Amino acid sequence: MTVEELMQLRRAVPFKPIVLQLKDGREFAILQPEYISRNEAYTRISFAADDESIESVNIEAVAGVKPLHRRRGSAPRRRAS
Repeated sequence: MTVEELMQLRRAVPFKPIVLQLKDGREFAILQPEYISRNEAYTRISFAADDESIESVNIEAVAGVKPLHRRRGSAPRRRAS
């Protein structure tokens, strides 16, 4: 996964929420495009990890992304292990 691939997902219209999967097993729901950004060198990404914190990781720590599937009427959930 490259930073540019993530930024393409971020720019999608309409934006579709994703789950960011890290190689250490943690997963983070990216519910809005504003919840993820990159540094100018395209080597790190930052994202909202929960309601009060921001995570910043090297792009090499990203294992992949998958679509966030929500059941109708269910509240979005974030998981950080």
